[in-house]
Amino acid sequence: MKTKLEKVEAELKQNGEESLGSLLSYYTDLGYSAGLIAEIFEVSGHTVRKWFKHFGLQWRKFPLQKLKVNTPTG
Repeated sequence: MKTKLEKVEAELKQNGEESLGSLLSYYTDLGYSAGLIAEIFEVSGHTVRKWFKHFGLQWRKFPLQKLKVNTPTG
């Protein structure tokens, strides 16, 4: 049984895209938080934080303000 990390890396390799570690760094540099990156890869936030630890990368706890979706309350 493959882990989610192995599945995502295999899919990226099949599509000829960059490695998962470089994509995590790229999205972090753009200002995405671990939660938003989890939405992109359709996995849980906990899983993405494990990926960051696996690759030895730092993650953002909160996204940049320009990436937040402002939904009206009330």
